[in-house]
Amino acid sequence: GGLSLGFQNAGFDIVSSLDNDKYAIQTHKLNLPNENTVCGDITDEEVLDNFVARTKQVLKGKKLGALVGGPPCQGFSTAGWRKHDDKRNGLVSYFLRAVESLDPECVVIENVEGLLNMAKGQVVKDIIDTLIEMGYDVNDPWLLRAEQFGVPQMRRRAFITAVKTGRQLPTMPVPFLDICKGRREKPEDRSTGKYPITVKEAISDLPNIEEFAIESDNCEFDRGYFHDYCKGVITPDDLVNGLS
Repeated sequence: GGLSLGFQNAGFDIVSSLDNDKYAIQTHKLNLPNENTVCGDITDEEVLDNFVARTKQVLKGKKLGALVGGPPCQGFSTAGWRKHDDKRNGLVSYFLRAVESLDPECVVIENVEGLLNMAKGQVVKDIIDTLIEMGYDVNDPWLLRAEQFGVPQMRRRAFITAVKTGRQLPTMPVPFLDICKGRREKPEDRSTGKYPITVKEAISDLPNIEEFAIESDNCEFDRGYFHDYCKGVITPDDLVNGLS
């Protein structure tokens, strides 16, 4: 639910979600208890149709603002997105079919960094061409590094963003921390005042897990006790203000 939580924090109402992993759905429901979730394989026609129908039902005639997801894209370039029975096209073709059915104002596709050079760049080109065919303007793909935005993790992700033709395309977020070089890092790389937040800095002041009250029946943490000790939510604005 990371994408969902991010969009919710940006002011969006999350109306529905789809995943084939029941445990991911359980976590998603815990984080976003009021939204409409569908557990199933998007390549199943019945599941996809159910997801689209339930989304439209929640919208009650309103326009969907954004459809976001991280569908794997292997094989998409060779199979295309209209060949529904071709197993090579990967989940992105089904995601694009959901785009076609729901006709959102904005589309965001998130994937691993390798998406950018998959099939020598042809996969990205074909995804962009398909979105343009559907009536969208599309940004050049973004490569975002999580540690540059305050996340204590070296994670690279590619993003394709699209909006209905005539609407203003979003601009790429501006990093406010340096790039972490990992094992290639030298001592002088840490001399800057904009060094990324480390895992130790993020969680070292949390209490020892043995201090938490444990419920013997189901081994869940006492939520009130955890709430009293947790660090709380740190926003990007907090990070920027703390660095300036």
